[in-house]
Amino acid sequence: MNSILNTNNENILFLNYNTILFQSMGFIELMRPDLESNEFYSLSQEKIMNILLNITLKNPTKLIDSTITDEDYFNFINKKFSSISYISPVTNLYSIATILSRQIFTNKVHIASPSSFGGDHIYNNCIHSFFDIFNASKIKEFINKNNITTVFLHDISLVYDLIFNHNTDVKGMTFVISRLGYNFGKIDNVIESLYPKLSEAQNKLKFDLAYINLFETENPDSKLFSQ
Repeated sequence: MNSILNTNNENILFLNYNTILFQSMGFIELMRPDLESNEFYSLSQEKIMNILLNITLKNPTKLIDSTITDEDYFNFINKKFSSISYISPVTNLYSIATILSRQIFTNKVHIASPSSFGGDHIYNNCIHSFFDIFNASKIKEFINKNNITTVFLHDISLVYDLIFNHNTDVKGMTFVISRLGYNFGKIDNVIESLYPKLSEAQNKLKFDLAYINLFETENPDSKLFSQ
């Protein structure tokens, strides 16, 4: 995260989905009362958490009902964001957001969500913004308007989309991606980043790319679950 170390004017953006809160788990818990008869819910919470951290699918409903599309899932997340976030586990990034908001090198810390969420009042030193955080075009607009230097986000595909499909100027920026199974793939039986092209573009476009564990016990590189 070179940009954080080398400037006293950091504008940091947390896209609040599977970053400071683990909404994948919150969604599963929200569905529990209606779907507890599903055999998936016979697993321990620890096992469910491990699967969600390592699953190669962005849409955890596939673990319960294979007919639900990704579009339906993310529409539901947007609609029920507050309810889901309220019961979602807090990750390591909560502490990071708190620490960064108090540093002398930090100008502003933004937390972006589709709507207000259950614990937003506890982030006293952060600025809350509301827009479609799954839409690369909206993210680019926010980055440009607020001179964002570092982005914490859940999905490496969004980074790829921002750079190669939306031509975002990322010079000097850092992207910190949640270390989740759907951001990786197997190449010759070796688990690697889903988009090697991003690593190749770092020097040319002058941006940094890093991964971060959401929980201390997380080890997603050990195994990728597929469905």
